Amino acid sequence: MDYDEKQIKRRILEWLTQSEGSVYTTSFEFEIVENKEDRLFVNLTFEHCLAMIAVGKPEGAPFKFVAFDALSIVDGSRVFNFYDTDDTTQAEVIEQLNKGVGICSRYIRRCVNEST
Repeated sequence: MDYDEKQIKRRILEWLTQSEGSVYTTSFEFEIVENKEDRLFVNLTFEHCLAMIAVGKPEGAPFKFVAFDALSIVDGSRVFNFYDTDDTTQAEVIEQLNKGVGICSRYIRRCVNEST
């Protein structure tokens, strides 16, 4: 791990700001729900799923500092998730955030297609 809690929070905020002017913004909207010294919560809204990025150091959580969880708005099924570990690098966190956004942007459940 080449980051601490504050460093990765700052890097994720930079990533969000950079994403704001990119091709990503055509596929999702984000809202910073909470931005405090020791935690960050961001909601991401896609056409067919919702995601949340959590940054912090909660006791008993399945991640070290960063979690990305995305669920289908159709049936609540898991679309993508990522949890960092002691071995994760900053670059890997950003890579996984990009991967999650890509998967969520392209996500369309079979039942959504069948209902249209």
